[in-house]
Amino acid sequence: MQIRSERQTTSFKSKIKGIAERVAISFFFATFFITIFLMTCKTDIDKYLNIINIMSVDIKKANNDKVSIDLVKKQIINYPAYGTIYANLIIPSIDLYYPVYHGDDLDIMMKGIGHYAGSFFPGENGSILLAAHNNVHFQRLYDVKLNDKIILETIYGTFTYEPYDFKVIDATDEDALPINQGEEILMMYTCYPRTAVGYASKRYVVYSKLVEANYEKVKSN
Repeated sequence: MQIRSERQTTSFKSKIKGIAERVAISFFFATFFITIFLMTCKTDIDKYLNIINIMSVDIKKANNDKVSIDLVKKQIINYPAYGTIYANLIIPSIDLYYPVYHGDDLDIMMKGIGHYAGSFFPGENGSILLAAHNNVHFQRLYDVKLNDKIILETIYGTFTYEPYDFKVIDATDEDALPINQGEEILMMYTCYPRTAVGYASKRYVVYSKLVEANYEKVKSN
């Protein structure tokens, strides 16, 4: 009886070991093929996400229909409500098209690109500060180059910028992200390096200057 019991125990352990090995092998191959699929189809996936974002922006922008700009004072009238979409950020060179929200708290950053509420808005002749996660909306910000076109299509006008500088800064270096009036500078930043997950002590910043402002659909107040 003891020998039989030992044999049964050994057989049971062998079965468990065999099952564990098959599960491990299956998991390995599943992970491998999913990784290959994501790497191969990444561009298409990004395009589909952009299409979804475009559809959602068209609906949510209605929340800020009364927002306008005083062209003489270069000041926004009836600022966008906090947490609502007031623009699209478009960077053709990297196929980026995402909504821009007024505000930059954690909830907003999960949905799109955040506009720091303490900075100026496009068209106000001041510093504009945009932020987004490096593994989602600003995943390809690192690929932006000099002379690329960066477009902010707001609900009161369209503004085009061109990059002139790129920096890696400390997360606590507020002096590297100055909020000034008198020159319209767009600053976009995300965590650095590109592969950073969770908290990162560095930030990657793209500095751009305004090169064109289109107010064709805006009535002067």
